[in-house]
Amino acid sequence: EHDSVVRSITVKETIEALAGYSDLESLALGNAIIPEERDMGTWFSDDLLGQSGLGSVTLASATEVVTDAGTNISLSPGGYFEANAQAILIQGEIRVPSGTVLLTTGNNQTTGAQQTTGNTNPHYIPESEYAAKRIELADGSLISVSGQQINNFDADGAPVLSGLMDGGTITMTDMTSEGDGVVVQEGARIEAEGGHRIDYTGSLEDAGDAGTVNIQGSGIILDGEISALSMLGEQGGTLNLHAQTIVMTPETVSQLPEGYSTGDDIPEDMARTLVIQDQKFSQTGITSLSLSALTDVTVQENASWTPSTLKRIMSGVGTTREASVGIDYAGSSSFTARAAQTTNFHDYISYGGQVGSIQIENAIATIGRNASITTTPGGTIDISGPGVDIAGILTAPGGTINASGTYEQVTSAIRESAVFDVSGFNLDTGNRFGSQIEWATWDGGDVNVSAAGTLVAEDGFLVNVSGSDAVTLFKNTGGRNLVAYQGASNPGSVTLAYARMEDGTGQQIDLDPEAFEAGKSLDWLTGGSFSLTSKAEEALLLNQGILSGIADQRFDQFSLTSDYGVVFQDSQDITFGSKLYINTPRISAADGVQITLNSQWFVWENSSSQYLTASSQTSPDAALTINAGTIDITGEVKT
Repeated sequence: EHDSVVRSITVKETIEALAGYSDLESLALGNAIIPEERDMGTWFSDDLLGQSGLGSVTLASATEVVTDAGTNISLSPGGYFEANAQAILIQGEIRVPSGTVLLTTGNNQTTGAQQTTGNTNPHYIPESEYAAKRIELADGSLISVSGQQINNFDADGAPVLSGLMDGGTITMTDMTSEGDGVVVQEGARIEAEGGHRIDYTGSLEDAGDAGTVNIQGSGIILDGEISALSMLGEQGGTLNLHAQTIVMTPETVSQLPEGYSTGDDIPEDMARTLVIQDQKFSQTGITSLSLSALTDVTVQENASWTPSTLKRIMSGVGTTREASVGIDYAGSSSFTARAAQTTNFHDYISYGGQVGSIQIENAIATIGRNASITTTPGGTIDISGPGVDIAGILTAPGGTINASGTYEQVTSAIRESAVFDVSGFNLDTGNRFGSQIEWATWDGGDVNVSAAGTLVAEDGFLVNVSGSDAVTLFKNTGGRNLVAYQGASNPGSVTLAYARMEDGTGQQIDLDPEAFEAGKSLDWLTGGSFSLTSKAEEALLLNQGILSGIADQRFDQFSLTSDYGVVFQDSQDITFGSKLYINTPRISAADGVQITLNSQWFVWENSSSQYLTASSQTSPDAALTINAGTIDITGEVKT
């Protein structure tokens, strides 16, 4: 709740003095007059707010906060600007270098003609008396929290400035019960750039990371510009978007219609949603993007997202310019798509007044066929929701990919065209040993796929956690002596968890080991790691093809977890080179089955709270043989 005694606030470029208030005689005679347009409203000049050296400004109103066109509110570096009302309209400029701008709309005691008790609300103010219920950035407006750009080159004796370099944070949150969300008109601009400082010689002395922009509302319209550039070597910007429904498309996205004027009704096809073109942020400096929706998040077929590779670089003595760089040098990055996500900004959730009728437990996060999501090296891709449906290509070199379906009643799916690629690689550091490249090797990353219920796994998908190709590396043995040798990176890990696995026709199937790759280029490298967890309330059935197949794919560490026991269905003699870890209360097998498990290190643990009856014990004709250099058994276990 935002209950303010101030009815409305307007920031103006100039304010004329009130007639009759300039002398004591007029005041005494009662000749001082308040114009109708200023009755019950509060006006500030931008000079008062922005040119007084203030570091923090908070404007709170019962109805609206409006900044007029031409106004300029400039606060001290590292400062704080906040506006709270039922409607916020920004038409001028707000500048808080390396600071924070927080715009929040929400209900208060003046909202609604009736109280929850059914009585008339004595504080009610009709919506027709103030701006549209939304946060709106008009054409020509600017909100900037960019770091300072300071050039001390040829200062000619002037004081040398230091300044704040990192970009700040902009948060725009519409929490009104029937609000339109956030509208950024064409011609509006949001800046959270990283700053830099050039020294007196014209060289780059310091630079900062780009900042963060958070936008949340039932609907979001982003017709304007966002910029989060930073110098090469510094972190790019982060953009977090939260709407009722989100769609990323390769198609051209409709903008507000011609003739739209600030405060007009939002077209029905643009309300309560966010539709963004996949290349919208490619020239913005944004390297981390989060899409969170109350319902579904969809990356449509053929859509493609990569972090922005636009950076600032030195272009000469004392000057900089913008340039695109290779994706390996764009800085760390991430992509997140989350369905059924309530707001993180407030415990009062509003999405166009329709929360009560929206069923979010069946929401899906979808990556369409031939869609591609790619991060910089070491980046993270996170897809989650009650269910996930992945048919596209996810690439995070040496990074992490998470796909998580969290509701057991919703089926998650990995389609035959899906690719999860976190394979290792070799990065050119830019250094040279004579004519030879100095390589930095990156290990394969981590892929984590889970479904609380059924996981559909169509034949043909691929999970690649392989290490890098072999290259020539150099070791300094002292002085100028370099020894060349062949090197490469290690494979990564796969974690898989589900209650039931089916094919596309609904038939239960076993795990297909050939869908997983953990290749290594040199025999002495460590192999990959594979973890399988059964969420079913019954024993996990294993046949020879599963374990031997995983071992054949160069995984030499294997972890198996089932609260209800493991049953070997046929005789097996399996070798895992490094470690075999089984977390289950019982290992059992059918009649006559001979099980031999070989590993350098064997661990059998029972962390389950389930109690298994004697009726599930192994047949007397079955046998379990463990060959290992080290055997650890922890907890109560049975065979």
